[in-house]
Amino acid sequence: MSGHGFTGDSDAQPTGGELTITNGRPFKDTWLVTLKGIGDRTSAEDFRNVFLLQPSSDLRPPTPDQVFIHDLIGMTVVLTNGDHVGVVSGTTRVPHGLLLEVATARGVSSIPFVDAIVVSVDQDSRVVSIDPPGGLLEL
Repeated sequence: MSGHGFTGDSDAQPTGGELTITNGRPFKDTWLVTLKGIGDRTSAEDFRNVFLLQPSSDLRPPTPDQVFIHDLIGMTVVLTNGDHVGVVSGTTRVPHGLLLEVATARGVSSIPFVDAIVVSVDQDSRVVSIDPPGGLLEL
């Protein structure tokens, strides 16, 4: 793993200068990376819990069964029968995965982004089809 990126916040907004990643590997639920010019642990502490952003033009396009998280924002959410639920207004990472924050007529609902609930994501029509368990949308 190597490449250029920028520091940013959880909303993918740049907050710092350009960085060069010289090495990286998965570690538990995160990544351990080596940054050019950061030679010791003390200097690396400044980057704890910092998001590393990469221009989307530098990324490989997602496969048909993948979607970039930022592309979910603004998608319409419907039930499998076509009934309108709302619009994805944000996402939240939790220890067990990703939640879609869906703005509905009743307020914001958090919907787990898991295969058991999210039936399909049609990127061309920007529609997320869900089959939630009873009561989930009332929470």
